[in-house]
Amino acid sequence: MRESLRADYTARLMDGIGRIGPGPMFERFGAKFLDHHLDVVLVHRGLNAQLSPVGHTIDSYDDAGGVGAEYSIDQDYFSGSMPKARDDLLHVLRKHPTVADIYLLSSRKAGEGIIPAFTQRTQHWPGMLARALHVYDARRIAEVIVDELLPSDAAIDDLVEHLPALAAIIDDAAASLAVPGVDSRHVDRPEVGAMIADALAARGPVATIAGIGGLGKSEAAAAYAEEHRGRYDTCMWIDGDTLRRTADLKAIALWRGGDSRNVAAMLRAHRCLLIIDDIADTIGADELAPLCGDGSHIILTRRTPREGDVVVPMLLRDEARAILDQGLADPCPDAILDALLHTVGGHPLSLALLNRVVKDGTSWNDIAEDCAAIPELTLGDQRLADRLLGRLRSALGHELQLFEWMGQASCDLRFLRRAIGGIGIAKLRQHGLTAPDRPSTLRLHDIIQASVMTQRWLTPERMATLDDTLENVIEALMAEEGLALRVLASTMRAKLEVLAARDPRPAFLVALLEIWKPGETRPDLLPDPADAAEALAVNAAAPRSAQVRAVLETIEGLYRHDKLASVGGAKDNLRARLPVYERLAALGGLDSRTETEIRHHYAKALKNVGRDAEAQAMFEEVLEGPHPLPASRLQLVRLYGRAKERVDCAAEQADIVLTAAGAAGAVSSNVALATLQSLPSAGGKWRQALFDKHADLIEREIVVAAKAGAEDALLAFAAVARHWSWHDRDRLLRVFASVELIDPLMLDDRTRAACGEVFAEVGKAQDGAAFQKQALRYYEAVEAPTDFGLQKHGQLLIEMDQPAEAEAVLLRIAEPGAFALYRLSQAQLALDKAADALIAIDTALARLDSKQAYFRSSFLAQRYDVRRALNDSDARDDLDEAHRLCEPGKYKDFLGGRLAAS
Repeated sequence: MRESLRADYTARLMDGIGRIGPGPMFERFGAKFLDHHLDVVLVHRGLNAQLSPVGHTIDSYDDAGGVGAEYSIDQDYFSGSMPKARDDLLHVLRKHPTVADIYLLSSRKAGEGIIPAFTQRTQHWPGMLARALHVYDARRIAEVIVDELLPSDAAIDDLVEHLPALAAIIDDAAASLAVPGVDSRHVDRPEVGAMIADALAARGPVATIAGIGGLGKSEAAAAYAEEHRGRYDTCMWIDGDTLRRTADLKAIALWRGGDSRNVAAMLRAHRCLLIIDDIADTIGADELAPLCGDGSHIILTRRTPREGDVVVPMLLRDEARAILDQGLADPCPDAILDALLHTVGGHPLSLALLNRVVKDGTSWNDIAEDCAAIPELTLGDQRLADRLLGRLRSALGHELQLFEWMGQASCDLRFLRRAIGGIGIAKLRQHGLTAPDRPSTLRLHDIIQASVMTQRWLTPERMATLDDTLENVIEALMAEEGLALRVLASTMRAKLEVLAARDPRPAFLVALLEIWKPGETRPDLLPDPADAAEALAVNAAAPRSAQVRAVLETIEGLYRHDKLASVGGAKDNLRARLPVYERLAALGGLDSRTETEIRHHYAKALKNVGRDAEAQAMFEEVLEGPHPLPASRLQLVRLYGRAKERVDCAAEQADIVLTAAGAAGAVSSNVALATLQSLPSAGGKWRQALFDKHADLIEREIVVAAKAGAEDALLAFAAVARHWSWHDRDRLLRVFASVELIDPLMLDDRTRAACGEVFAEVGKAQDGAAFQKQALRYYEAVEAPTDFGLQKHGQLLIEMDQPAEAEAVLLRIAEPGAFALYRLSQAQLALDKAADALIAIDTALARLDSKQAYFRSSFLAQRYDVRRALNDSDARDDLDEAHRLCEPGKYKDFLGGRLAAS
């Protein structure tokens, strides 16, 4: 979540928390909050008939006696020495002396430093030994809701009664992947719900509902979610056409209140129900079952039944009549009902269509004649729907033209509102033509869409109008820079690609570049950036922001795509496009922010083609201008870190970014996390100093980003885990416990390697063998390892006492640096190859440059071990030198112990 959005939500919730009252109401709120926040079942004292709290006990406690809580709306709760909080704490200790964790919740906001001071004073009380005190003011409660509880539908449902601001937050950023509501025309079929429940109980966490299109599979799944919602923290809905393999789930995020959570991680960490509607036949239930943690379930719908699937039966006669007669003064005659059941069976969609046609004035006799012309409804035969839709042309032709223009059944709802209006959307729903879908989209049933494509109602004039409307909507969403543009582009990708091929308007290209991954980018749809910039220059009108943005993003999109084939070729192509940035910068009518963004992207391009000095100067100009972008400081951290004489400058810029990140909304989370990853390993003392100075911020950013499903969190965790494993193991283990690490098959190579490093470092702090095995899993899953990844893989194998495997991995490094040779020497020494090990460590020492002098002690200690194995009488000289060079600390003490024992 962007820090600015997080700060806004926190402020709104703090205000709402302060308004909860009187006391009993805040107690009820606090009790529900702790129920969802803590992983324990608490007993909450009740209220008597006068709504006063029941006495002689504390507000909340657990049966095991480990947790106790008190709640207060006292105006002066944080004033002076906090006597009310002190009394609440003593009350808990007296009533429940066995508690280990005590929670004090207040609806008031504490001043700076008040809570830490109170906690520090009370921690020395004799009664507080081996106990932890947790004081939550309104800000802390709001932050927990924003960071932890927003993705939980159950939590929101419970808390919104007391905190109406939650409803506004969810409405502000419409929840994605939400399960659609059950249609009012849905016929309740409890036997189908029972079949789904039985399948989940008998066959594991995944059940599949199968049957032909229009049979009500989606409605049955939605009805099951509605009936069993109380069993799950969150219910989610995904269109099956977004998945072609199980690994595709890694790219899907759950959005709640503006925050992103990885779906696969949610299934493991929370009790979730995931419905994948109309899933591809290439994915089986057995592939999805391992994704489910305790209490999570997945329901699939598909058309082709497999063994063990729940096959939805056709409607019975009474159920069919309920659909046919709904809202009609003239019910379907028995003879025609019999004819319909003989012709179309109990097919819910066809019956619903018949109901709507009769409502629009068609007689039952006409319906009987239509059905007599159709021998039967079979899978793929759309003739009944064709005839019925033909009768609806006057009522819905304008709306259905849009779906013919789309060429697909789903459409972004915000675009639909602009294109056909709220009344048009209501007409589609009222006529029973829509299928369950996400709140951000409207989807026709597949049978209806197939018929729409055969009607040929779309005119050239309407096609042009819809093209223009889409362009206008996209440009409006670009100005918002929010989730809506990505949602629209994802939903309408196929149409956008068709439009880009026919009419490459800037808005269409920007939307596609927003969602294309490097391997998905289609250069054939992108105009030459130089031609596009020249066209802007010769145009008399001032360029629109969409036009400038399209050129900038086209250059970057092409560079990312070109790198897949050849890094050198990508740089050559980017180098040839550098004049485009100057051409853009020279355009008239640009605002200062746009000018700054052009300079920033120009500098990035210069860096990517190896012109570091020019890039550095340009980034420095950005920092001196009206918009000193944190992203430019990040780039300078990377550039300065490459030169010994500028390492201190890298530290300074990183410190500025991380310090600013402590203020809400000042620095985006991805820039803060990327700064951690960019700190050069040669930073030595200052790198460690930055990790220590900003430890709390780093912990928060990693945990919050990981809960949001951002893989950058794992990369940043890997960068700092090496330091924490030596200097702050408690923090390492605490963050590790809060981070959901994803199955390696669902990650890219870089993140797999990062997870391997995290597991390896955690293994040094606790049960080493188990974590080392997990680390090895991630390293072995890397398909194209980097030299650094091979080095860390080899190090892990050495620590697992597998020197032969380690040597094989390390020898795969084509041009080993000092550290890879150091690890190779360790592996060869363990294999009794002391002579080879000496060559490796001598070469490693020779390749250590002045920026890496900090590590010379450990290299000399390794050469001491090798020389001793070779019976070199002067081997101790290396150990003496290693101890002399080593900075004071744990490793110097370790070397001193070795000297004393030698």
